[in-house]
Amino acid sequence: MLFTASGMARSGGLPMAQDQREPPRSMPLGVRASDAEHGLAGAGPMVRMAYLIPPGRVAQPRAVETLRYAVVAWQSWYREQMLQHGLGPRTFVYETEADGVTPRVHVVGVAQSDAYLRGDIWGRVSDAASGAGITVWAAGEVWLLVPEIHVQNSDGSIDGGVALGGSWGSGTDGGVAMIGSNALAVMRPEFLRDDRAYGGMVIEELGEYPLVDSVSFAWFEGTTLSELHSTYLGAALHELSHGFGLPHDMRNDANFRGNLMGNGLRGIRGSFLPGAYAQHFTRLSRGNALAVHTSRYFNRESAESAKPQLVTRVAEAGIGTGNRLEIPVVCSDIAGLGSLHLGFKGERVECLLLTGNVYNGVVSTAFYEPGVSGDYSLQLYDASGNRTDREFTLIGPQTSNRPPRAVLKASPQVATWGTVVRLDPRETSDPDDSLSALRFEYDYDGDGIYDTEPLTSLLHSFRPERPGCYLIGIRVTDGRGGEGFSVPVPVLVHAPELRVETEDTGRSLWWEARLGFGYRLQHAGEWAQWVDATAEPVMGTGLAEMWMLDTSGPWLAPGRGFFRVTAGLAE
Repeated sequence: MLFTASGMARSGGLPMAQDQREPPRSMPLGVRASDAEHGLAGAGPMVRMAYLIPPGRVAQPRAVETLRYAVVAWQSWYREQMLQHGLGPRTFVYETEADGVTPRVHVVGVAQSDAYLRGDIWGRVSDAASGAGITVWAAGEVWLLVPEIHVQNSDGSIDGGVALGGSWGSGTDGGVAMIGSNALAVMRPEFLRDDRAYGGMVIEELGEYPLVDSVSFAWFEGTTLSELHSTYLGAALHELSHGFGLPHDMRNDANFRGNLMGNGLRGIRGSFLPGAYAQHFTRLSRGNALAVHTSRYFNRESAESAKPQLVTRVAEAGIGTGNRLEIPVVCSDIAGLGSLHLGFKGERVECLLLTGNVYNGVVSTAFYEPGVSGDYSLQLYDASGNRTDREFTLIGPQTSNRPPRAVLKASPQVATWGTVVRLDPRETSDPDDSLSALRFEYDYDGDGIYDTEPLTSLLHSFRPERPGCYLIGIRVTDGRGGEGFSVPVPVLVHAPELRVETEDTGRSLWWEARLGFGYRLQHAGEWAQWVDATAEPVMGTGLAEMWMLDTSGPWLAPGRGFFRVTAGLAE
């Protein structure tokens, strides 16, 4: 593990070298948890899980353990993504056992056979769960259903898999997500780091036959156990997010490298272990981050339920600045607005963060075809997560110059301070011009002010000046005034900052532990070498801060030395 970025804290006045006493090689470390992010049933909007067992089927031995591991990982991932978007440490709550901590998994027998359920998985499994007492579609509940119904064939292929989810997505609307038992078998925690090829293996939970590469699982899902684990851990979270009401978002997306609600879902292992799988990552797109920012499942204290008002003036739509289509809208909500999203042909293409109670303006987009009728949609969220939807068709206005459709890829997605960030707009398209005719301007921090001159190069890089979360966007212009804008891409540049706190029980050191990083705490006297204060690197969870507590030694007393914490990408 490479540790390159560090924060340093001093325990008090000038240390006295001759009195220096080295600390033990390993100091007590603990976790100071963030605000409660789990709860008992009935305590507010939350995620609940059910493992459904038909007659004649046997539960996988580690099913409950695997689902508990997964929901904690998903919760950590969401919290980290919202931090990277500058929207605060928001995440969902999951149902727990009576101890208030352990994720609860309802293991329930259903009356219907596995063969029957495979005939119409979404409808029949939902009905079977409801008949067994699972409160599917109840307000304030998003259920993850895992039916044990897959079957392996002698050629290694597997039937009965499923990955589906849905919700109306407003306020406390209920949601349902569904992932197959074949996925459950490869989501076991130990497979996260297992880079063995799965072809030729027999996994008892899947069946008695050897697995066959690109037959047992699709070719685009990978060839190793780790890639399968990543694919299905991401797929289950993707479906759970449909349960929160999120749509697909394919902007700036690629297989194993992109959006949770796109093909990037398969790269989630790189979000937990970026040091080992730097080529993979899964991020929350800007539009979906704005949507869950006000979701009741992520803001449980909100109780207002009236939907916002949305008026579209489609007849007044036309060409505006940069040859972009502008659609006039009026949005209002007595409790405050949240965000507005434009869809085109079933995919989100634009998003606006709204504030205040009224927005009277336009939604601007490069997505239209002159003289051709297109299907559009608008989703307006208020500050309490209530949503109003509008769908309409619009004939694209005539123009001799259509604007570019900007696409931006950034690498790496997370980095230690000092790392160069590479930006790639080569998937940008322009219906009327070649890429060589376009000019690219970059906004590194999401403030709407472009930090570069118009550039012709198709690749660009920069070294962030300071640690923090960067929302990087691009403006692309053609030679006739057409303009395209990419949705901002988040990049985290991390260096931990140590803080010293004094309490009645003594002094302690604290630092924020971000998901995807490992930390090493070290101690030194004024002239001494740095000595590890922890036996092994401490892995960040994204759900807590780490501390070193002064319980038995003088090293945190005034005048007794220095501490530093170094961060590296988790492997």
